[in-house]
Amino acid sequence: MTNKERMRRAIEFDGPDYPPVMGGFSPATWARYREALVPYAERLGVPVPGDFDAMPKGWRAGESFRDNYGCLWECQVTGLQGIIKEHPLSDWSRLESYRFPDPLTQGANGVFDLPVFAAQVATELKEWTWAGGYENSYWERLHFLRGYEQTLMDLADEDERLFRLLDLILEHNLVFLRAVVETMADGVFFGDDWGDQQRLMIPPKQWRRIFKPGYRAMFQTCRKKEKHVFFHTDGFLMDVVPDLVECGVSVLNLQSRANGLDRIAAECGGRVCVAIDIDRQHVLPFGSPSDVRNHIRECVEKLDRHGGVIVLWNVNPDVPLANIAALTVAIEELRKS
Repeated sequence: MTNKERMRRAIEFDGPDYPPVMGGFSPATWARYREALVPYAERLGVPVPGDFDAMPKGWRAGESFRDNYGCLWECQVTGLQGIIKEHPLSDWSRLESYRFPDPLTQGANGVFDLPVFAAQVATELKEWTWAGGYENSYWERLHFLRGYEQTLMDLADEDERLFRLLDLILEHNLVFLRAVVETMADGVFFGDDWGDQQRLMIPPKQWRRIFKPGYRAMFQTCRKKEKHVFFHTDGFLMDVVPDLVECGVSVLNLQSRANGLDRIAAECGGRVCVAIDIDRQHVLPFGSPSDVRNHIRECVEKLDRHGGVIVLWNVNPDVPLANIAALTVAIEELRKS
């Protein structure tokens, strides 16, 4: 079974031979472990960088850069994404003059060439392709532009300018989505971190009233063109999982610890494919190698109902090499099951 067919079967609950696996090592992890990481990367099917010290723009401690939306980012830890220090719409007086980057030529951090992307997808038909990325964010784009604290205050006040900005973000995203769904990509990736460790960042009723219609519009733009929708979010999300599925999510990428495997299984099993995030908060950095292997096995056993699960792992530099080895063995065992 090809990786592409395996992914389709998992998403559509059509019984893949084993769950698809997605993952990677952060630039900081490559910089820490260097050659020692290469054997595990090769066994996991992860590309090995030509330069272990290569970093994305602005990913070295002390560096800053301004993205195409006008946000000023500053890096604190080399190899890990930084934080926003300046928000272009922190002052509402700038709203009317603000201009979004062209979604068909500019991504968040660089150039996006739609014809090149479409041609590339057309030549890689054997592999599953997700179009888009964090350029499709809705909630995060809002508070990246406005500032997180300011956004929460705007929501408390239900400031009319907040709704105007949300409309502009949605219009911008839909221009991009209407174009990429005409390519041969298999699905579209969306990312918005909505939860803290125990709850949604805003009341679920307010989420449904203010944000759900926008998500429905974006997701249905994809589903009407038979594109699957992958939605990533960190933190607790369970209060609005049924709403996201109703809006059109095909794959829900959730954190195992924040949401609880049993609750994820109860509310998502058989309803929406779960890309389960292998626990990066505790198990990978602080657990034993046997904890890592048992955790991955438990994720699959609890969530795999005739497909319906994707194993998603990401390794940061706080993960011991012994646990990277255990993760590698667990995934190899999964592929042999």
